[in-house]
Amino acid sequence: MFRFILLLNHDDISLSAYLQHCLEKGEQFVKASSNVFTFAKTAPSEDRVAVVTYVNDDPDLKMKFQMEDYSQLMKKRGWKVLHIGTPEDIFDSRRHVFLQTGQTDIPYPVTSPDMAKKAQKHEKRSLLRCVTMLLLLLGFGIFFLSHDPDIFLSSDHILFSCLAGIVFWTVSVVYCIRGAVTVAKKAQCADDFKNFLAVDKAVLFCMLTLFALLAALFFDMLKIPNNGYTVVSGEKRVTVYQDVLPLTMSDLDIPMSGKYHSSRLTERNGLLMQSLYGFEQSFSDPDSAEDLGLLSYSVFRSKWNAGLDWVGSRKGLEKLPGDAELAQHWGSDTIHTDGSHRISVRYPGVLLVLFTSADISEIDPEPIIDKLSLR
Repeated sequence: MFRFILLLNHDDISLSAYLQHCLEKGEQFVKASSNVFTFAKTAPSEDRVAVVTYVNDDPDLKMKFQMEDYSQLMKKRGWKVLHIGTPEDIFDSRRHVFLQTGQTDIPYPVTSPDMAKKAQKHEKRSLLRCVTMLLLLLGFGIFFLSHDPDIFLSSDHILFSCLAGIVFWTVSVVYCIRGAVTVAKKAQCADDFKNFLAVDKAVLFCMLTLFALLAALFFDMLKIPNNGYTVVSGEKRVTVYQDVLPLTMSDLDIPMSGKYHSSRLTERNGLLMQSLYGFEQSFSDPDSAEDLGLLSYSVFRSKWNAGLDWVGSRKGLEKLPGDAELAQHWGSDTIHTDGSHRISVRYPGVLLVLFTSADISEIDPEPIIDKLSLR
């Protein structure tokens, strides 16, 4: 079995008491690789366990030889060397030595009296960093979901990564609370075994939360088109893409008089929602809008009407006024439009959001309904 223990957060006395507590329950310490401790099942024992932080006071003498000398000294005093930890800094000047003995009449190895105070400071700092990171992740998650809920709902990879992040974040908050109580009580390991690893686990699950959100961002980036080329005009750079769209400006008789023609398509198919994003643009100069032709549309499909409502509200569509005449023209019960270039149309299980450089009142809805299979 494995446990994550931040060595910097615990002094030798607390760590010794914890490992002895584990041994009394039948968990024998085997080794420590960085901050991952390995235990093996064994019969409960009353052996004594000691952890010593060994600091190299002679930089001219290699740590390897010092550890051999120290191990021989401990064996002469009746201690068995269970494990010598790996270097804990780049200079290999500090290591943890794990000892065990069944003798009751030999003294514990001498430890530094300042270790306990330093460990408490490290534990407070770790807890503060963890809380800060969790608040930042919460803010990022709220921002992400409030601006692009459709990405969250329409991609299974992003959905599952975010759900895992929510679970990890919640667990980390629970351990942060338990760790904060332990820090506030200034409890040593011998006083409070239950919360001994609370701060460590809070940090661990905070890291897992971060990795889950990074995975969500990575999967989102996989959908970015990569078949474009760059147009440079002055200090402005525009990427021109060449994707095949189901609905184009020519289908709606929108003029394309520009020198450059760009089209982008992104599709996502998730368990909760399917989404399609189409963007087409024609222009001669990135800095000028005189001969700009533009068509942008998003289609969201879902049997979960509340999800479609959420997407529509997050995109500010409900703030647009309704238009009964256009609703009849489009064959829809719900239409919101700014009256000129932007419109949202709702059909059963489908939400269309469309923006174009042409006048909405002059757009024929039949090609849109037909090409995008809206009903």
